[in-house]
Amino acid sequence: MSLLNASGVNKSFGGLKALREVNFQVDPGQVHAIIGPNGAGKSTFMNCIIGKLRPDSGQVVFNGQQLLDMQPHTIAQTGISRVFQTPEIFDGLNLLENVMIPAFSKRDGTFKFNFWNAALDQRDIREKSLAVLDEVGLVDQRDALAENLSRGDKRRLEMAMCLVQDPKLLLLDEPTAGMSRADTNNTIELLQQVGKDRGLTKVIIEHDMHVVFSLAHKISVLAQGAIIADGKPEEIKGNSKVQEAYLGGSHTHGDGTENTSDSASSKPVATPVTEAATSKTTPSKAVTEGAAPAKKAAAEKSTAAPKTSAQKASVKKAPAKTAAKKATATKTTATKTAASKTAAAKAATAKKTTAKKAAAKEPATKAKGDEA
Repeated sequence: MSLLNASGVNKSFGGLKALREVNFQVDPGQVHAIIGPNGAGKSTFMNCIIGKLRPDSGQVVFNGQQLLDMQPHTIAQTGISRVFQTPEIFDGLNLLENVMIPAFSKRDGTFKFNFWNAALDQRDIREKSLAVLDEVGLVDQRDALAENLSRGDKRRLEMAMCLVQDPKLLLLDEPTAGMSRADTNNTIELLQQVGKDRGLTKVIIEHDMHVVFSLAHKISVLAQGAIIADGKPEEIKGNSKVQEAYLGGSHTHGDGTENTSDSASSKPVATPVTEAATSKTTPSKAVTEGAAPAKKAAAEKSTAAPKTSAQKASVKKAPAKTAAKKATATKTTATKTAASKTAAAKAATAKKTTAKKAAAKEPATKAKGDEA
């Protein structure tokens, strides 16, 4: 019998259908991973499980109990705890206080504050919290403020806050996001140890395939709100639908409709990430080996491709433009030369006219002198 059983879950936000007839089962003691491109609906589905979102239709049953009519704090009491994408801790409190708060909540149903009874005097809660801090390797820092922890240690603290509630099902939403490779490997070892010691059932949303294939017994692939593949890790690796989901292409939704859009924006594409940038294995690299050489060959082919007719025409036009510029320059020079000659001719004509006038006046002057 499945510990968690979700059937026919649908969720829309306006005209956007985030979840399409999602069916999902988790067996006791298993680590079940949910993978898929960004925007596939993974976190939305997890929020439907814990009561943060209410599905439009469908059922979510945990350990025989229907969860859809329960509030999140009531669902937590049934034995479900969640590790969020961003560590949800109390930065201004020390590590011990952070772990004691959910321990009180689990014991009492809600957190009850009593001015006459100091929280740290609750010996049973204090001892249990210290034991869990020791389990995750943080007991030596119990008096340190949570805000001063590294990213990896904040994750460990949040995990301790979940484990102190003795959950039957632990939901982890990208538990290694933002971690270095060393912290990631430490988290993998911690989750493996916790599973072994407690027999804890886990559902993990993760983009790092190194984490997924190190932990998961079963993998479900979510794309555009629908489960498109479900099976063991070795079955998922070579699944063509998974390759289409990460690299783009048409596939069938859970409701039977097919997505055949050729728009680049509608295709979920796994963004390549360098090893130096994150030291993480991207889904496209782990699921579709051989994609990188294909891309490289395509790039080389594109570089060596013959010039298009437009490029050839552009090359042909270049000498014509140069000749036109030279012709224009020659014409301008000729115009200036002609203008210069015209001015010189006008000056010469004016000089001759002046000389003729002077010659005409001279006989007249001489005749007047003779008469006198």
